[in-house]
Amino acid sequence: VDALLLRPLAASRWLLPSDSSDSGAFGRPRYPFIGAYAPGVGADMRTPRGVGMNGGLSLRSPAAMLKCLAEISPEKVNAYRHSHKLPVLPYDPANQIYFMEDVYYYHALEMLNFPLPSIQEQLEFSVQASFYKDTGGLHGYDKGWYLTTAQIALLLHRDQEYTNLTYIKD
Repeated sequence: VDALLLRPLAASRWLLPSDSSDSGAFGRPRYPFIGAYAPGVGADMRTPRGVGMNGGLSLRSPAAMLKCLAEISPEKVNAYRHSHKLPVLPYDPANQIYFMEDVYYYHALEMLNFPLPSIQEQLEFSVQASFYKDTGGLHGYDKGWYLTTAQIALLLHRDQEYTNLTYIKD
């Protein structure tokens, strides 16, 4: 377990109301991908528009992920980065060197002009390496090098009405 939902997801603003096009009972995600704001994602991993988030605790649209896979190759991601004077990401399948999947997806989504969440929205959804007291989720709390024990305790005890935390196994 390395992620906790601190608020009920079904009642959150991250899911749109269900309609006939949805495959799930809770509706589709507001964004094709939202994950924890990750300031630790260095500039070398961010997109040309500055997007960088962690996928460990995330919501994703399966349809958008499939569109990325169908239309954007890792080579296209690197060409996009190169055209914006950013370093290319290590990618060498012959030697089993691949992109981290979250990095691939947020680049591909940007390239396909999907809407992506702002930093403020990422913080409201989940945190990992930065403290935000009103967040809805916590990822990587067990790593020992993100948030302090005091910050984690504050998040866990912030909302006494939410006593049934949801643990997510990695």
